[in-house]
Amino acid sequence: MKKILLIAAALGIVIGAAAQTGDKKCNCEKKEKLSPEQMVQKRVDRMASELQLSDTQVEQLNKLFLDDMAYRHENFKRPEGPKPEFKGEDHKEREFTEEDKAKFEKMKEYSLQQEEKLKEILGDDLYAKWRESHPKDHPKGHGHHHHGHRG
Repeated sequence: MKKILLIAAALGIVIGAAAQTGDKKCNCEKKEKLSPEQMVQKRVDRMASELQLSDTQVEQLNKLFLDDMAYRHENFKRPEGPKPEFKGEDHKEREFTEEDKAKFEKMKEYSLQQEEKLKEILGDDLYAKWRESHPKDHPKGHGHHHHGHRG
């Protein structure tokens, strides 16, 4: 009987500790929601600080990212209606229409064009430095969701 109580108490402590740790990790509710313009400004400020960018580069990046955000909102927003169904044993793959697949290709092409514009603004050295320190911002680092797996 004592063993059962000890095990139950130990489990309670472990679960309680895990719950507290989880609360510290997720500040989802506490984060303020930034406007698209504020998100762009934050990103550009971070890049300017880390890469020592000129005023011209900062101006060009602001325009690039704002135009990008507007274009993506207009051309790549999720259509109304149900999301594609998950399939497969692990339920990680989705069934997409030919229209969806064409849209993904268009998005991929557009992202590559944006990367080229970013590279033009930063130059090869700063672009390489930025990509090295921020690979998650790079389209190739996203593991596009339409593939159904991370590559």
